[in-house]
Amino acid sequence: ARQDLVLRVAEAYFNVLNAQDALAAVTQLRTAAGEQLELAKTSFEVGTVTIRSSAPRRTPNSSDSSSSRQRSSENGSPTRREQREALVASIAAQGVRDSATLAALRAVPRHEFVPAAWRFLAYADEALPIGHGQTISQPAIVAIMTEAIRPRPGLRVLEVGTGSGYQAAVLAAAGCRVHSIEILAPLADSARARLARLGYAVEVR
Repeated sequence: ARQDLVLRVAEAYFNVLNAQDALAAVTQLRTAAGEQLELAKTSFEVGTVTIRSSAPRRTPNSSDSSSSRQRSSENGSPTRREQREALVASIAAQGVRDSATLAALRAVPRHEFVPAAWRFLAYADEALPIGHGQTISQPAIVAIMTEAIRPRPGLRVLEVGTGSGYQAAVLAAAGCRVHSIEILAPLADSARARLARLGYAVEVR
């Protein structure tokens, strides 16, 4: 039910014409949910709508995450790797055939490049907000653009618009030497740190 609510909030946000209409839509959703929800943050400049339950939360620890992943496997829910495989299979079915591109998409954990509030949609074939009015591109579009340059080890690529760093990571995973430029300093800083943490040798400026 909570995931359905978030989906409806997301749909409301992307379909409204202005902030006033969006706030009205969120208010209606809060009433329809049948529980007390707090609008924790609404920022249409940044492009996010965050809702928080008034119910107390327990902070997860590493053992919780491990147990959760194990339960997902046991109860039949797909793991992130399985979701990624299904996404790549869908992209291949749309006509992307380059083996290096498909292998890179299988290797790169897209959920690491998506804000926590949107990670449940990390392996949906759609663009998602990453803040500052920007989005992480639809995986199928990333695949098409990557295939178009015939990625291969040693190929030097200049990317204009780093965003979260996902496209750069896909190119790096295919063996390319990637130089990426981002005009928004907060995005450049976070992408640089993320790519380094995940082990992708990408130069971000």
